[in-house]
Amino acid sequence: MSETGIPNENSRPGPKLTDSTSLAIQKRVAALYEANRDAVYRFLLIRGLESATAQELTQDTFVQFFIALSNGTMIEAERAWVYSVAAKSAVNHWRREGRFNHVALEASPELLASLQSNQPTPEDVLIENQRIRRVDAQLALMSDMQKAAIHLRLQGLRYRAIAQVLQISPSTVSELLSGAITRLRSIANE
Repeated sequence: MSETGIPNENSRPGPKLTDSTSLAIQKRVAALYEANRDAVYRFLLIRGLESATAQELTQDTFVQFFIALSNGTMIEAERAWVYSVAAKSAVNHWRREGRFNHVALEASPELLASLQSNQPTPEDVLIENQRIRRVDAQLALMSDMQKAAIHLRLQGLRYRAIAQVLQISPSTVSELLSGAITRLRSIANE
């Protein structure tokens, strides 16, 4: 409202919220903030912002989220919305500053460590799949007796029990498994 009591563009009141609606919005924002603040902060650091600026813009992003919900804005993909607002905030910051800082990840080991995934890389997955195919091909070349001995050993049976099931001596079981395991190990480690 202006000094004269007449509403102006900047002071439009949003919809009236009930206490329960306001509390629900606060909880929704708090949950999203707790789950995503560190990731949004790192995202802004990657965009080249200094730590203090990234912290400020992270908080501003979640404040904007709260305001949007309080004004009745329907947000379906909340995380995407938050990242979009954070990215736009970073762009606006750089426009105001008139410069862009390049961030070398090697210069910030803690940032680099925070970005590393525990998931295997596509190369690791490919190498593992190739290893499995080699082992599978080697298994196909083994005798039925060796395959049966390996299968029984994988089921937890001891050599003596395997010998009884296959009706061979325990020393033969030992020879079958020893040879098979040696070949499988060499193939798996190629």
